[in-house]
Amino acid sequence: MWETVAQSNLWRCRVTNMRVPLFDLEAQHAPIAAELSKAIERVTSSQRFVQGPEVERFERSLSEHCGAKEAIGCASGTDALLLSLMSAGIGPGDRVICPAYSFFSTASVIARLGAEAVFADVDPQTLCLGVEQVEAALARVGTASALIAVHLFGATAPMEGLQDFCEQQGLTILEDAAQAIDARDESGQVAGTRGDYGCISFYPTKNLGAYGDGGIIFTQESDRGERLRQLRDHGEGPAGEYHWAGLNSRLDAIQAAILGVKLGQLSKWNRARQSNASLYDECFDELGGGVGAGDYGERRLPLFRPCRPVHPAQHVYHHYVVRVPAENRESLRRYLSELEVGTGVYYPLPLHLQPYFAERRSAPLHLPAAEAASHECLALPVHPAVSREQIQYVVDSIRRYFEDRI
Repeated sequence: MWETVAQSNLWRCRVTNMRVPLFDLEAQHAPIAAELSKAIERVTSSQRFVQGPEVERFERSLSEHCGAKEAIGCASGTDALLLSLMSAGIGPGDRVICPAYSFFSTASVIARLGAEAVFADVDPQTLCLGVEQVEAALARVGTASALIAVHLFGATAPMEGLQDFCEQQGLTILEDAAQAIDARDESGQVAGTRGDYGCISFYPTKNLGAYGDGGIIFTQESDRGERLRQLRDHGEGPAGEYHWAGLNSRLDAIQAAILGVKLGQLSKWNRARQSNASLYDECFDELGGGVGAGDYGERRLPLFRPCRPVHPAQHVYHHYVVRVPAENRESLRRYLSELEVGTGVYYPLPLHLQPYFAERRSAPLHLPAAEAASHECLALPVHPAVSREQIQYVVDSIRRYFEDRI
């Protein structure tokens, strides 16, 4: 597949005005633009902008698609986490274990309820929580009430082991599946449908994204579903009675209509992401198992490897992430930017070192795997609209960066 150096130089000479954005929603949405416009017009004509049949239809469609008994729409993925913790009764005096390597909202929702976020390190290979890391965190603090397992970059955490552990310890388990809609865990179960609560984000750049914010909560228990529906609507129950102090966190009907259209494309889009990731893998492997010997004979480039799932599962590649030596990552990112290749850093600072949490801790906390990932991980364009030629351009650009430094 991969060209020789001479062939690659000729190919580079032919490439002009190559631009590879990290996301390209315009190109992704173009084939369904008319259908999306029709869905928006349907809502504006009905004037049912909050809740209503569009939201109910989308909740039903997504629950059937993913195999969840209950699907409760809300205003964002963050609110999905917050409402789930509220439903579980988490508050002051509770501890909730979560990974240190995740987006800020994974932990901020715990703090907002007056509970304590207990940060666990992540598995060095998967960058997700495993049972070993949860046990270490629990041993550090003694007791906890709940666990948030984050499915990172489109791959699932090892849910079978985590679920068994939580059942043994009496912990409520939440799945933060914001980046992993339609991913499958090691047993083939859909991300978000195994735990007590499964939380999805519809931020515009997600694999299934709205035209703004939105979220949904999966649960397999009808009583939890009913409680969540009340909590998202101020806590209102039957006959206008309020038994909960809830939120105003309802999914807009326009967003639900848009998501309903895009749900029909989700499987195709995820297959495209998987195909693009496979092409990256093949290209990097031909360079020597990551970026390595390849055309360079006995000389090897600095450590550079893709993050790949280590157990049989369905990865949906919200991000295609590679690990770059910490001393190279920012300069590589600048180099790619100059070549108009978009990249992303997820996440530049682990949660236990974020000022909000670090300033409130009495003693330093060192979590080496999370800290290393924050210095080494780099996301490359893998969205459904990226082309084979663009991927080759990205890989060739990375090769040239390291070639100049050996």
